[in-house]
Amino acid sequence: MSQGLELEKVYMLIYYPQYSTVTDLINIIDYDDDIIRINYNSDGFKNQEDIESFRDLYLIVKEKVYGLDKVLDDIIENNFEFL
Repeated sequence: MSQGLELEKVYMLIYYPQYSTVTDLINIIDYDDDIIRINYNSDGFKNQEDIESFRDLYLIVKEKVYGLDKVLDDIIENNFEFL
């Protein structure tokens, strides 16, 4: 039996403090070095716990971008019952 190659995922989060919405960020014409950004990359973490914590943060931010927290709040507020 051959062993498959297991690739680790690398999570990257880039924060642009000058832009308040994703739409603002999309509308940037030139991506140059003058744009203020803070880069986080799981590739630089040494232990598994740090990588998993960063992955969890990445997923939370991704859920917020797609509005999942709002959907869950609506479900909780309206006391939806599941059959």
